[in-house]
Amino acid sequence: MSQLPSLTPELAAKVERLDTLLDSIAERHENVKLASSLSAEDMLLTHAILSRGVKIGFSR
Repeated sequence: MSQLPSLTPELAAKVERLDTLLDSIAERHENVKLASSLSAEDMLLTHAILSRGVKIGFSR
């Protein structure tokens, strides 16, 4: 496996903020789902949710 490059401090802060927001959303809402149009932004959110196991579902 190749190693990912280190994140810049600015990007690391954005990733940490995203993680915090996703955790907060999942804690506050019981049946929250992401409606995805498969855009680049939605793919980023999908990856963040699935890679961390956040309890956010996906709408069909």
